[in-house]
Amino acid sequence: MQKLKPETSGDAGLDERVPASVQVEGAELLANAARDRLHAARFTDEEIESWAMAYIATEHSGDVASFLDWIEREEINGETH
Repeated sequence: MQKLKPETSGDAGLDERVPASVQVEGAELLANAARDRLHAARFTDEEIESWAMAYIATEHSGDVASFLDWIEREEINGETH
């Protein structure tokens, strides 16, 4: 998780996706589960929630480790675009 940079998913080049209404609760639960680790990487609550919504809209489900790996990959991909 050393490579994570505090930014919103949109700042990393992703569309600001919103999951289907039935998936919003899952995104909120995932954001809460990852919040302490992402706060340690200097993410704001807004950035965490943005990433969680984009992750669930894209991947549909996952655990904290998968979520953090996905953020890192998307940030790297955003740098190359």
